[in-house]
Amino acid sequence: MALCNRQLAVEGGMKRSINGAHPALLLLLGINLFNYIDRQILAALEPDIRASFFATGDVNAMTKTGLLGDAFFVTYMISAPILGFLADRFSRWIIVGSTVILWSLASGGSGLAATFAILFATRICVGIGEGGYGPATRNYKCTSVPNRAAPTPALAAPNRMIRIISSSCVRRWICGGILNSTPRFAM
Repeated sequence: MALCNRQLAVEGGMKRSINGAHPALLLLLGINLFNYIDRQILAALEPDIRASFFATGDVNAMTKTGLLGDAFFVTYMISAPILGFLADRFSRWIIVGSTVILWSLASGGSGLAATFAILFATRICVGIGEGGYGPATRNYKCTSVPNRAAPTPALAAPNRMIRIISSSCVRRWICGGILNSTPRFAM
């Protein structure tokens, strides 16, 4: 916290930050919402993806479609620290803008993918795109938004979304395992 206040004092942009803080935070919140939707949509569309790219009797189809999520998370995990490092040294908005453009094009390309290999490559690009968004925006919120200008719900919403989504996924995973083991609900 002391680092954030010291950087604000050094930059001297307190008044400018207050005027631009709310629109910037709303923009970042909107982008963050679409990030989470893009992460979760793959699970909802998995049966359709499997039906589109694999034969009905392919025993490895579910494993291969599961690799789409791994492609995203591994590239996200690798790219986030690297792009966060770059965001500390270069313009955060260039990093955020370029990664959001990459992520958006890759998301659109996912819907237009003609082969599974293309779909896999687009999920890698989505991971890189989303990997650059997170660290750069956290850095922006720390250095450019004074504590008194930052609306608490806008800053807390992404953290709450992370907790809600992760706990929801865990609950679905546990409940799904329980229901799937029950003969009446087994698929």
